[in-house]
Amino acid sequence: MQERRKLPTGVRGGGRSVNTMQKKLEIDLSECVLCDICVELCPHVFRKNDANYIELVESDSYPEEDINDIIRSCRGHCIEWIEET
Repeated sequence: MQERRKLPTGVRGGGRSVNTMQKKLEIDLSECVLCDICVELCPHVFRKNDANYIELVESDSYPEEDINDIIRSCRGHCIEWIEET
């Protein structure tokens, strides 16, 4: 079992979210197991930052089909679309 890393000071477990049309993409860093599957499969959307945590690459839009594949593949189940109200 892969060990979970503690969040660095100033990083909340809610992760970072980016708007995409009527829903936003969110990474819950408190659930992330740093398996890197998202970075390997979709490097134009996900990357590791200097603190070695996953973050979203800034973009006006993201490929929904690719993101949905990543969500299904994520071992930590930490990536999701959040409907905006």
